[in-house]
Amino acid sequence: MVATIFYIVGIIIFAAIVILLKNYTIVPPHEIHVISGRKFKIHDGQGRYFFLPFLETRSILSKAVIEIIVPRINLHDKNYLAFSVDISTKVQIGDARKAAEALGIDDLAKSASRIRPIVDDTIQSASRSQAMQYDLQTIMRERDVIEESIYTSTSTSLSRVGIRVTLFDIKNILDTEGSTVIADFERVRSAEINKLAREAEAIQASQAEITEALKKSEAEVKRQESFKRSEEARLEQEQSIAQQRAILSAREMEVLDVETRRKEEISKERVQSAAEAEADK
Repeated sequence: MVATIFYIVGIIIFAAIVILLKNYTIVPPHEIHVISGRKFKIHDGQGRYFFLPFLETRSILSKAVIEIIVPRINLHDKNYLAFSVDISTKVQIGDARKAAEALGIDDLAKSASRIRPIVDDTIQSASRSQAMQYDLQTIMRERDVIEESIYTSTSTSLSRVGIRVTLFDIKNILDTEGSTVIADFERVRSAEINKLAREAEAIQASQAEITEALKKSEAEVKRQESFKRSEEARLEQEQSIAQQRAILSAREMEVLDVETRRKEEISKERVQSAAEAEADK
């Protein structure tokens, strides 16, 4: 009888050990384990614990980034002009507790399948509400404005259920089927760009002509200035030569005057000498 009791106790202890070992869990880096029951615990990509299925409940969430390509969304701007957008986004669990409570995810395999439709619906709702705040030309010209608006609205809504948006991108803004609004805008814009290009070319050509004319004018002014300086130099040289010649002429006249006076004096001396000689006889 005692042996039977020990046998049964041994089996129970062995079963308990097996159950504990079987439910001893090491949390991988890419998972979040949310444990509730006796007390609430979150193991975010690390840690280890014993899980008691008959006393606790467990939700296993993936930390992996999930890429979601939203089907083309048909929208209207504030003037009710139709257009569509292609949006791509990436999300992951940001708040494990909120995600476990709001999304009801209790299995890792269900994470992506539960998150995708919620993100899809949230983005479509945010896109429709935000698109109505802008006109289509602004949306086309300043894509980052509408992208930021939709991203902010989407991120705020998803954060309430523990989902974080890690990447958000509007890939295309297109006409809806049967509509040519964007194509018409693009044709008008293309015509405006071509017009501006032609005007720019004309202005550039005109500026080139003006520049060329200015260069020619400057060259002519420089030539005239050079000629003027050359003439001034020639005149100065001629004046200098004339002045030198005048000085030489004056000096020659002085020499002639001296020689003439000397000759006159010699002639007078000869006459005087002759007269004295005649008187002595």
